[in-house]
Amino acid sequence: MKKIELSTEKAKELYGKDKVMDELLLANFTKEELRGLPESWEEYCDLISPKEYSLSFLFKQEAERKLYLLMKEYNGDWIADWGDDTQVKFGIERRNNRIENNYYFSTYNFLAFPTEELRDKFLNNFRDLIEIYFEL
Repeated sequence: MKKIELSTEKAKELYGKDKVMDELLLANFTKEELRGLPESWEEYCDLISPKEYSLSFLFKQEAERKLYLLMKEYNGDWIADWGDDTQVKFGIERRNNRIENNYYFSTYNFLAFPTEELRDKFLNNFRDLIEIYFEL
């Protein structure tokens, strides 16, 4: 049996060029050691698996999009005026690792509603999406 020594730098150069070589390299190096840090968003997207991408960024982004559309339906014509300190807004927030109800006057909150009842109904109906949005 022969033993081959390979530096991390040389392994990085070889990684991604051949499937069999990649398997051999991954048996001896971690993926992070082989791919290094991305230098652009595009490079990052090329480096991660589709599962990693969808479960992190896209999953949260999709939840945010759905919550936005559902809030528009629930809120109707009402739009929070964050410059009006007299208009109360009822919101849903993440505090530590839990979801809480709160009210606001001028502090922005993405999940804002004109009434406490509407906010509570929204939370009860869409808790699963809200948990994804807040990464819980």
